Amino acid sequence: MKQYDVEASRWYQKAAEQGDADAQFNLGVRYGCGRGVRQDDVEATRWYRKAAEQGYSDAQLSLGFMYVNGRGVKQDDVQAARWYRKAAEQGLQEAKDALSILPPRVCANCGVMEKAGGIVLKPCGRCKVVVYCGKECQTQHWKTGGQRAECK
Repeated sequence: MKQYDVEASRWYQKAAEQGDADAQFNLGVRYGCGRGVRQDDVEATRWYRKAAEQGYSDAQLSLGFMYVNGRGVKQDDVQAARWYRKAAEQGLQEAKDALSILPPRVCANCGVMEKAGGIVLKPCGRCKVVVYCGKECQTQHWKTGGQRAECK
């Protein structure tokens, strides 16, 4: 590691710990590639999440990538889509592109697949992560599928 990378990482760490989203994202990048710090996907994901939760679109995109690839977290396309969607809603084209190549979405209750020009699944009104083909499926899943306990 070059000394200036180590020094830069130390300053990013200080700013990140004070809640600076830009520094949190950059620290995540450094942990992700091992620049100035030991490479650590769990730490990268932790810092991406902190920035993503503050609405930092590049961190939301990166967190989605971590979920798609199971780096630092358990692989989870639903969570990936959640974070990609948040970044896409802010206009980040890379996030829109990433959303387009995720596996098709399916209703959490009945399993019907979303189709272009056909069925359009709607996100849970509360968590915005799980999707349903209609109100009936959402109501049934809440009663029998445990979504109420999972919904955040």
